[in-house]
Amino acid sequence: LLIKFLASLSLIRWYNLLSILLAQYLTALFVFNPSVSKKAVLMNQDLHFIALATGFIVAAGFIINSFYDLEKDLVLQPRKTVFNRLISSTSAFRAYFLFNAIGLTFSFFTSYRVFIYFLFFSIALWYYSHKLQKKAIIREISASLLIVGSVLSIGLYYHHIDWNIAVYSILVICQIFNLQLSKEMLSFEADEIVGNHTIPVHFGYAFAHRLHLIAFYGISTLSLLMLLQSNSIPLKAFLGILALSMLYAGFIISSEQRNEYVKSNVIVKVCLFFSILFIVFV
Repeated sequence: LLIKFLASLSLIRWYNLLSILLAQYLTALFVFNPSVSKKAVLMNQDLHFIALATGFIVAAGFIINSFYDLEKDLVLQPRKTVFNRLISSTSAFRAYFLFNAIGLTFSFFTSYRVFIYFLFFSIALWYYSHKLQKKAIIREISASLLIVGSVLSIGLYYHHIDWNIAVYSILVICQIFNLQLSKEMLSFEADEIVGNHTIPVHFGYAFAHRLHLIAFYGISTLSLLMLLQSNSIPLKAFLGILALSMLYAGFIISSEQRNEYVKSNVIVKVCLFFSILFIVFV
């Protein structure tokens, strides 16, 4: 039972799920309600209903995506695949529908508009796993938009998404896109074997490498532009570090050696995590 429980956590990618929920609560507390007491914000049950709706529906999305990725994972991560297959396909599909139903129920308790948003969001997650992830570039862009969309669903309740939030969201979307591309560069051989239409497979490894460099330098440039416009000292400091980190990551992958891609992948993940934390200063 313990092993199956751990396999279930792996299947729903709990670490990604917790990052999304953390981003939601930080956004609600520090971005949408900066002048409201933190206790008053946390006492609002609608906030928790939205977080629960997000958690269950995104977990359902990870479950269905794991099945569409099974063939690739057999090549790339055989140990992890065996671990996940401790859960039968019937049980996983039941969990998928159950999680969606629970998530939509929590969203309905919040408002009709939030319910409609999450209904279309759950369909979009399925459509991404079923269709969009088979199309190069579209799969990476749509995955980035869906992740940020899951966080910004909280803005639908508070009716407050200003210019600063929009620009910062674009920065995060670019980082998620870059992370997707970084992972695809590392899994190039496996994707090529199973015929996944990733950017490196579809357009060629050399093209993907150049696009990866452009993404690093683009994020660095956007960070510097935001730094010049920001009035928050902590955010300025973070954006400066982010710009330097992206420049360094772009520099180390110039050699196109696999071990350098592993290092850059770690840098991208760390920067993305801190981008979530520093949303409190937007």
